[in-house]
Amino acid sequence: MPGNAYGIALPSSGPHVVSAGADVTLTAGTETTFFTEAAGAPNQGNYQYIVWLNLWVSFGASAPTALVFAAKIGAGSDFDSVTVDPASLVASTHVQYNFMLFSPESSTNYVGAGSTINITGLATTNNATLLHLYSRGIRLIYRVNDSYA
Repeated sequence: MPGNAYGIALPSSGPHVVSAGADVTLTAGTETTFFTEAAGAPNQGNYQYIVWLNLWVSFGASAPTALVFAAKIGAGSDFDSVTVDPASLVASTHVQYNFMLFSPESSTNYVGAGSTINITGLATTNNATLLHLYSRGIRLIYRVNDSYA
């Protein structure tokens, strides 16, 4: 019988709050990490990392021309990203963004030392500031059925 048998526990990690310790400047042209943590799957198996984000971003006198939020494993490539609506990039404002990021299912990426998840922001042309007092996320490392990975 492929995969885990029905009724066998598929443990996931409990929800965990992620937040920045201070305001973070999203420097134009530089992908900037603002949340980082150990992936921390509770045991071997196939997992998927899911993060729900509520971010408040402040724009100065000149707003960015584009803003992308993403997630990656360690220093690797982005595994998911969201490009915000350009109409929301208005100078001298604070804007709230809510979205989810999903990783690929994996049996190796979220287990063991060195498995870290980084949430990043990339502004184009002009800087933006992630406001730490109002920005946070909830992450879950979800156990998926072995037959789906």
